Parts: sequence; structure tokens; C-alpha cells
Amino acid sequence: MSEKQQTTSNPAEVKNQLQPGSNEVPIEEKTIENKKPEEKKSLLQRRERKTSGLSLNSIRKKKEHEESKVEKVVDPANLPTSSFTEEQMKAAWIEYGKSQDKKGERIIGSMFAMNIPRLDGTKICLELPNESMKIDLESAQSGLLQFIYKKLDNYSVTLHITVNEEASKKYAFTPQDKYEKLKEKNPLIDKLRSSFDLDI
Repeated sequence: MSEKQQTTSNPAEVKNQLQPGSNEVPIEEKTIENKKPEEKKSLLQRRERKTSGLSLNSIRKKKEHEESKVEKVVDPANLPTSSFTEEQMKAAWIEYGKSQDKKGERIIGSMFAMNIPRLDGTKICLELPNESMKIDLESAQSGLLQFIYKKLDNYSVTLHITVNEEASKKYAFTPQDKYEKLKEKNPLIDKLRSSFDLDI
């Protein structure tokens, strides 16, 4: 019994000590940490409950979202209208075209590289050879203007696109068109083609 008393002599660890003549085994008091409720609580705090589209909570959140959108409206009169040169505008134009090309928008990127606009005050004037190019550019217009606004620090810039069918003559689309363009620039190319008996 002295051995049992020596092993359980610490009163903080022993709840019940043996009474003389008692057959009870001492029960050790241990502090058991129950981490599960805390973990569940912290998980619930971290994870927001998903709300149904028809619940009152979702309607309240939607209303708050609409109010926050209204607060973000910017007065156009307060936006910057810094002056810029035609060279700065052309540099921004080419940079935007290259960024579109890198994103995989090859048609838009090549259109920006081939058609460099001119500047008339704060109006960017662009002449395109056909209507389909105009439609493609108009679809990319909002992204372009946002880029130009920020790049030139001028929010009064506008884009004016005109279609000139005569301008399409300066573009070579087929191999025959390309050959004719080269022949206009250098008539000796036709002699070179015939002397070597080359096809177009």
C-alpha cells in the first residue's frame, strides 16, 4: 500500500485516495482539453454561410451591393484632362495593340499595328478600309478607351472611326495583291520573276 500511496501522493493528480480497508482504485484527475468545439467554432467563423437567393439575408446583401455601386459613381467633370501630344497617343495606341496581341487577340493586335490614327484635338480619328474592321474595333473600343484614358491621363478623349473603301487598295491580302504591290514599288521584280520563271 505504501507503493500505491507513493505513486498517487500528489494531491493535484489524485481525486480519491484509498481509505484504509477500501478496495477502490485511485482515480487520477487529468485536465482533458476538448479542442473539438473550439475548432468547430473557428471553422464556422471562418466560413460564411451560403445564402439562398430567396432568403431575406440575400435580399439585404443585394440591396447593400446596389447601394455600394451607386456610391462609386464618379462625376465626369472631375476627371483629369491633361494635355498630350500626337506622338504620346500613337505610342499608347501601339502599346495597346501589342498587349492585345500578347493576350491572343491577333486580329485586333494586327489592326492596331496596321492602322495608326491621327489626332484632332482630343478626338482620335481613324480611317479603316472596310466595315468588318470597324465592327471589330468598335467591339474593343471600351477597353481601348480605358487604356488610353489612363495612359494619357485625359478622360475627354473620343474615338472617331470612318470607313474608306479606297483605303483598302493599300492593303495586300492575296499573293497576287502582294505581287502587284511589290511591282508598283519596283518594276524590275517582274523581270526577275520572268527570267527565273517563278510562280506567284
